[in-house]
Amino acid sequence: MFVLDSKVGPGVERSLLPCNYFDTMAGTLTGGLIAIILGILRMDIDTYTFSHLDMAPRIYPEEGFIPGSKVGNFFKGIEGTARFDATEMETIIKAMVAARLGTQDATLENENAGCRNFVCVTKKDKSKLCHLCSYHISWEPGTGCSIWQAARATSAAPLDFPSI
Repeated sequence: MFVLDSKVGPGVERSLLPCNYFDTMAGTLTGGLIAIILGILRMDIDTYTFSHLDMAPRIYPEEGFIPGSKVGNFFKGIEGTARFDATEMETIIKAMVAARLGTQDATLENENAGCRNFVCVTKKDKSKLCHLCSYHISWEPGTGCSIWQAARATSAAPLDFPSI
């Protein structure tokens, strides 16, 4: 986006929205969250950066046996349990969706979104990789999931957040 910003003329409105310049955005884990926020919620890079700096410490708090220690997270990883509680992430994502689209339960599949988006997720039993899409695919049934559910599902890395 920096290169694009330097190449477009002075008459182009700033801040540039990535969803106006890309046909498709996709990702998994943090990349999936970024794709949803920049593409579906139509946020510009600067706003996203400041939002991320605000929400990251709330989503990924320091924890452990000793305050500020990573020992507790290490043992959780060995046990195979999620290191972080997803409640705060869900609250933040729901608030972002509601602020941008008027309701926290807006559905992911929306042909009028800024650009096509999909996030990669794995089924709970880890049997199959799935794509949650903002557009209709004729050979795949829609999931009917909300944007916040897609964001939560793509961020459910086994050692970070519990599955949804």
